Amino acid sequence: MMKALSLLLLVSLLLGLCGCGSQAEPEDVLATLPPQISPMSCVDLLSGLSPRTVEARTPDTALSAAMGEFAVSLLQHSFTAGENTVLSPYSLYLALSMAANGADGDTLAQMEAVLGLPVPALNAYLLSLQKQGGKELLSANSLWIRQDFPVKEDFLQSLADHYETQAYSAPFTDSTLEEINRWIEGKTDGQIPGALDKIDPDAMMYLINALSFRGAWKSPYSTDRIMDGTFLGSRGEETAEFMGAKEGIYLEDALATGFMKEYEGGRYSFLALLPNEGVSLEDYIASLSGDSLSRTLAQAQYCSVNTMVPKLRLECSLEAAEVLDAMGMKEAFTMNADFSRIEPEKLLYISRILHKTTLTVDEAGTEAGAVTVEEFALKNSPMREKSVVLNRPFLMGIYDNVNHCFLFLSAVETLS
Repeated sequence: MMKALSLLLLVSLLLGLCGCGSQAEPEDVLATLPPQISPMSCVDLLSGLSPRTVEARTPDTALSAAMGEFAVSLLQHSFTAGENTVLSPYSLYLALSMAANGADGDTLAQMEAVLGLPVPALNAYLLSLQKQGGKELLSANSLWIRQDFPVKEDFLQSLADHYETQAYSAPFTDSTLEEINRWIEGKTDGQIPGALDKIDPDAMMYLINALSFRGAWKSPYSTDRIMDGTFLGSRGEETAEFMGAKEGIYLEDALATGFMKEYEGGRYSFLALLPNEGVSLEDYIASLSGDSLSRTLAQAQYCSVNTMVPKLRLECSLEAAEVLDAMGMKEAFTMNADFSRIEPEKLLYISRILHKTTLTVDEAGTEAGAVTVEEFALKNSPMREKSVVLNRPFLMGIYDNVNHCFLFLSAVETLS
């Protein structure tokens, strides 16, 4: 268990459907496949195309380190003091890895630098990671291409092989918008309806990951230990319902204390880290790295911990392109973008990345949903009893104890 904890944050902190087939040359696209049209005029581009047997690589410390650094950097570049931040590093990492399969040149180099691994390794690792998810986690991928826009078969094949991606050609009308949003809502178990606000006239392609997590506590909170209390948030004092319990894993570093609480089955756990008095959440997040968090987890103490957790429901919507640009993935969002492994003329760039999340914590467990939509457009002491009361801004996450990756990562500044 302790080895699993030592790898944990190296992984990632914290965490059928739509026109006509392509008209490009058969060697570049799936133009020869028989169309299968949905009621919303979406053509399944992968009908008749079976995933190949490809390499799957068991997640290890290399993936843990890459996903951990990505998650911490993502949080640091996304967090705004005084505002809640709820992210799914897992969802964004999957979506960007899929997109990297279509990149080349400097665009590819920058994406691989941000993701921490080359595309072949990402594909092999993430194929295994997705297949090993617990029953609490549902993840799905889809690709939506504007009708008659040519896309290379190799790109579609790679997404089918490694990410089980559904792919559709669609007219990109209001009916397509409705179909995409219906797909997202279904794959997030109803947690994120209406994720995509519009289809831009210049949009040629949408690459989407949707994620849903529903975890019941291994040891549910007792109703007789739920009480009103005060949360000292960034907007002043707030009245909240706090859930009290004794936990068995205590965390501590130079600037914070925290604990872990398992979900039923032991596959996933809740994590919280409370900055010490006098240390702001902003300063604590700025101090983090994937490596430092992994050391904190490696030094976890198995002892009795008195904890108090506020009930909360958080929602967040992020335009992630600016964040990823600041992280070093710059060219993908410019007219210099090279996605020539999707189509040969280098016509595409990523015009925006929508990232929406929701997360609820109560006495029964945790529910969380996330969607990442990439829009491509044309260029133009161990035995002493401890105590952690989350009554001021804190960091929390949901992570996979087996594959050592954070599914969600949140900075809680306020409960409203």
